Amino acid sequence: MRFFAIIALGVLLMSGVESAEAQNAPKKTEWNGREAFLLTDGRTEAVIVPSLSSRLMTYRMVGGTNALWNAPSGTVFPPGEWANWGGEKVWPALQSAWPLFGPGWPPHPTYDGMPHRTEVVPGGILRTVGPVMEGFGVRATREFRLDPATGELVITTVLKKETGEPRQIAAWNVVQLPQPDVIYLPVNPDSPYKNGGYWFGGKTPKEAHPTEIGEDRLLVYRPTPTGGYKFGIDAPRSVAAGVKGDRAIILRSEKKDAPYPEGAEGSGFPLTVWNNGADSAPARYNEIEVMSPLTAMKQGETLTHVLRLRLLRLPNADPLSAASREAVAAALK
Repeated sequence: MRFFAIIALGVLLMSGVESAEAQNAPKKTEWNGREAFLLTDGRTEAVIVPSLSSRLMTYRMVGGTNALWNAPSGTVFPPGEWANWGGEKVWPALQSAWPLFGPGWPPHPTYDGMPHRTEVVPGGILRTVGPVMEGFGVRATREFRLDPATGELVITTVLKKETGEPRQIAAWNVVQLPQPDVIYLPVNPDSPYKNGGYWFGGKTPKEAHPTEIGEDRLLVYRPTPTGGYKFGIDAPRSVAAGVKGDRAIILRSEKKDAPYPEGAEGSGFPLTVWNNGADSAPARYNEIEVMSPLTAMKQGETLTHVLRLRLLRLPNADPLSAASREAVAAALK
């Protein structure tokens, strides 16, 4: 009798798991008239649009505000101009190698602009498969899932070298946010760069440079409403937080002891930040760019890069308050 009771309990538990998976399975929906897929665990929700190169276009608490920047409604992209829809996407790095295989900018349509195939796989996972990327010869397969243990949205990108001669390749997750009040980044105490980061230049207002490093070893960067510029940081951990009011989005990846696409040898950048200032507030955004290490890839080889996103509610609407900063510091450990 005990044996049959154990079997019955196992069947019940398995049916509960299957029921939970079915409940959290990706569901078809629409995003601005395009076919999309919704993932939700009842607390957070994510919307992926396969026709826009499997962009993640929405990530928010249920009933809340989108943590990702989207192009203003009604935006029309002229022919030949990059269609910057916003959200999160993956590109091949090095960007400095793009001109070797075609126009350096805008991104080649096989990197950004062509539809991706989709399938729903067991475990509440949405899988997307893109075209072979021109010049690099790699194909991106992406899997999106909500982690029931942590509440994180997990985006796993596998780049497979399908064609052509060996290439130096890295996965480059580009995450666009409505301009945050503050971006927090951990600082390498032994960084060779002034203030723990390197400014690439561009149209950089003077007020962009006075960043602070606190006792918690976090770099405090306040985005500026004007100026297009970029900086990189040889962070000891590949984590960052974009904070707006009492809400934060936490980005996390694995920091590896390996060369990264940008930065000095031994002090490469797992994280870079781009500021897109504009006269119109809806057009302002920041990119937090999360890199994998640079890898020499031959045909048949693969590179896997995992990005984890989490939404966090802070104790108050002042992102610089001691309580909010303490909460962010704990999330970035």
